[in-house]
Amino acid sequence: MQIRPVSTADTAPIAAVVPNKTGHRLALVMAPLPPLINTTAAHASAMVHLLRQADYQVVTATGPGLALARNQITFASESKFRSSMGFLNADNAPEQAVVYARVFDFSRISKPRWYKRRLEEIRRIRCLTRIIRTSGATTLVMDDRPWLNRTQITQFLVARAVSFVTRKRLTIVKRSRRPDRVMTRIDGAVLPVPDAHAAEESVYAAAFNPGEDAPRIPLTSFRAEQALDYWCSRHDTNETVALRRDVAMLVALSRRHDFRELPQFRLLAGHPKGGRTDPATFGTTPTQKTGNAIHPVSDRVGVPITRYMMHLRASACLEDRFPLQNRADARRFLAWYLQEAAEITPDGCVPVPDTLRRFFLKTARGAVHHDLPTESGLSHTIGRDSRPFSLSPILSRYYAETPDLRARFDIDDPIDRIGFVLFVQLTLSDDVALRPIAGAAADFLTEPLGGDGFNVTRLEFVLALQARFEMADADAVERPWANGAIRQWARHAILVAFPTLLPLARPAPQVNDIVHRATIAGLPRSETGVGSNLHMSRLAFREAGIVPRIRDVADGLREVPRPDTAPARLRLKRNIALHHINADRIPQTLMSPQFGGQRATYHIGFLLWEFTELPEAHRLALEMLDEVWTPSRFLRGVYSRASRIPVRNMLKGLHIPDTTQTDLGDYGVPDGATTFMACFDFHSSVARKNPWAAVTAFQAAFPATRGDVRLIIKTTPIVENHWGDPERQIDRIRAAAARDPRIILIAEYLPFADLLGLIAAVDCLVSPHRAEGFGLMPAYALGLGTAVIATDYSGTTDFCDAKTSYPVPYRMVGIAPNQALYPMENAQWAEIDIEACAAAMAEVADKPDIGRIKAAAGHKLIHSRYTTARQAVRYRRRLEELGII
Repeated sequence: MQIRPVSTADTAPIAAVVPNKTGHRLALVMAPLPPLINTTAAHASAMVHLLRQADYQVVTATGPGLALARNQITFASESKFRSSMGFLNADNAPEQAVVYARVFDFSRISKPRWYKRRLEEIRRIRCLTRIIRTSGATTLVMDDRPWLNRTQITQFLVARAVSFVTRKRLTIVKRSRRPDRVMTRIDGAVLPVPDAHAAEESVYAAAFNPGEDAPRIPLTSFRAEQALDYWCSRHDTNETVALRRDVAMLVALSRRHDFRELPQFRLLAGHPKGGRTDPATFGTTPTQKTGNAIHPVSDRVGVPITRYMMHLRASACLEDRFPLQNRADARRFLAWYLQEAAEITPDGCVPVPDTLRRFFLKTARGAVHHDLPTESGLSHTIGRDSRPFSLSPILSRYYAETPDLRARFDIDDPIDRIGFVLFVQLTLSDDVALRPIAGAAADFLTEPLGGDGFNVTRLEFVLALQARFEMADADAVERPWANGAIRQWARHAILVAFPTLLPLARPAPQVNDIVHRATIAGLPRSETGVGSNLHMSRLAFREAGIVPRIRDVADGLREVPRPDTAPARLRLKRNIALHHINADRIPQTLMSPQFGGQRATYHIGFLLWEFTELPEAHRLALEMLDEVWTPSRFLRGVYSRASRIPVRNMLKGLHIPDTTQTDLGDYGVPDGATTFMACFDFHSSVARKNPWAAVTAFQAAFPATRGDVRLIIKTTPIVENHWGDPERQIDRIRAAAARDPRIILIAEYLPFADLLGLIAAVDCLVSPHRAEGFGLMPAYALGLGTAVIATDYSGTTDFCDAKTSYPVPYRMVGIAPNQALYPMENAQWAEIDIEACAAAMAEVADKPDIGRIKAAAGHKLIHSRYTTARQAVRYRRRLEELGII
């Protein structure tokens, strides 16, 4: 294979792969790949190169994360997994497959719910099984100590069993075996081990499909000979000689000297690429300082662990994986935080405070410590001339006195001279003065490429090359020297990993916009209660005269195009951010760079919860927020007991459009039948919604001989073995529905208007909940004039009383550990009185007039207190009290 630039009239030029005509065999390499920096990625890159040298057409694949592969396998959900595995089929079966056990590592699964972790583990094993069954022969490359790893033990046993059953050849080797020897076992070919650069270029070549659009292209993919040919040959008429010279020199430097083995570059693994936000003031707000504070556990384990790190540990349910009993546990936890924690944050970014960075660099393997001369009076006498700059006296003497540096760098060569100065600067400790050490090199590195002030500086460009900066599009690849994202990212990289280089960084951009803004952060595309609350607040703000910007937490906190065209009528005196997400996700949002420059922002969390106690994963948010808003008195009491910040009950503003009642005959309900319905989201904990109690009460109220009643159980699509159904209530409901035709189970998504039409069509909505933060379905039912039977506990008590509904008594019981997502001590919820619930259902069926009177009173209450207009008044009144408007 060879790589050549290809251009078309319609698209920007991209690099494409031209297949070798003599190669006809297909090979698959499934592994972590560059730009990942580890021994597994290096070994896999060499295998890709050797297979291509042996005339194999190589297809690369990898798991989740940043890796340059043609195919990326997604294990997060069944549908995404099947879609991403579509490239591997009988018509495209590889003759050889090389699979690295590290790519299926179970410990990288960070889902908080145990059942989702198990399902993802199964999907990873299924992927390995399919590769073995499809491929002619498979080589499984395992870590050096496989028997100490549950992942690898599972893979070993499964691989052996599948190969035995399918009669496919399976070879198991350790990663410590050299790639050329592995290649000899696979094909019998004897080939030399490639250098790291050639191996990485082979991975790049295997990552592209001819004739297809290029994926996101890392700048470093052009580090080799192709880089100079691609950039300079295409711009020989448009770019200056000085620019071409600078680009050629820095590309050659990055090819000759690879500094990625320095631990400083590992600090950049958990930080965003592509320049989405301005990180100049990252980690400076009071809320972020709270998160970066050292946790008391640090004194016991001897490793600086921040409160935000402990929050991520709790929110991802990693207590068992990282028990933090000793220093070794803490070091493993620190490694996870720096390398993997960014995967569970909304913008793929985690902060690295100074204390954490210094500890890491002090204890990291491969860290460099300089013993610079204290006397700097030695004149520069090294080199035939000063190209491209003369060395400072300190660096000149240090080079002369350090044999290792003389062996690595030849400063008579201009490229080696730049490499030597960069190596020293990148590894200096924080307490040194850079300018006297750098000397003339400082001016050289801070000059823009080609002398054009609009271009990135030489330092920014070489940092991006070394760190494998990821370009966002083909236009950025074509002119990287003019890419503002590199300039923005480079300052962020210097702040995080190389603070000594701050004197060489461009000044942080000044924010001249003094117009204060309102921001709502949340899940605008979600159909859950959290998502509906966001749109409720957007409409209420608009009614109050404020036009907020919306940030999508599920999309890296990107700003959603504003659907509102009306101008704002109110001028804010201070920035305000309203967070419509659960408390366990708020610290991740507040620690992101998107909120890093807003020092005067007043952060409010509109929080939902259902239990009397708060888990550890919710507590840091209460120290980082300025205020909490709740939709019910019940939640106000929960958060008031747990925090010292103001907690306000803001109720809700329900948007209930005009609705056409659903024809219940479509669901098998006969005319004239009294119809009850229990409605809930399956993913919102079946145990908490407690629909089985509705079935039990219905059958207790109406004997099987009574045929004029019906019970509809409406839920979203059922997921088998879901964490929220430990009592198997859905299985019992399905069994009851099979025996009793009066019970109708509807498990599907309905459009919002159709759902409201169904609620309006039934005679009574039953909510036998054990706990509710607000009770959205009962509130909608009353707003539509439908009678409601509900447990007389938690959020629904604000609008469900004896005048508006049928409140049912209960008794408090403890919550079992498997009934809640997060562990909580002494937490309780309500168990509804089945007999009283049955009596209420009988009264609705036998005395419908009373039910209609109650429903009318509830309808009046909802349309007087729980409207968008009233919510706007409450929001505006509170913001006036705070002095924000």
